[in-house]
Amino acid sequence: MLCPNCKNENREDYKFCAHCGAPRQPSPAVTVMSGEPTAPPKRALPAAPESPPAATAEVAPPAAVEPMPKKKRSCLVTCLVIGVVGLCLAAAALVGVALLSVAAFGLLQ
Repeated sequence: MLCPNCKNENREDYKFCAHCGAPRQPSPAVTVMSGEPTAPPKRALPAAPESPPAATAEVAPPAAVEPMPKKKRSCLVTCLVIGVVGLCLAAAALVGVALLSVAAFGLLQ
């Protein structure tokens, strides 16, 4: 079934679009063998409370939350290691090319 909002394909049993999150509209009425359309069953909504419940108990402050581990630091270390290894490989490649060109042109004697 196509989403009316973003026009992407979704499965029939989804209540919301998997791509944009828009609520899905119910599928069109199914026709019975006699040719008469059947309306989808109506659901009764629960009655809304007349007034909000009075807060009698005090709400406790949230407990101290432990800080999350420093992922940025480990990412920085990983990036630095990859950078150093890359520079070493580039330097080795340049030295190898220089030695090959010297040997190919017979400049070493």
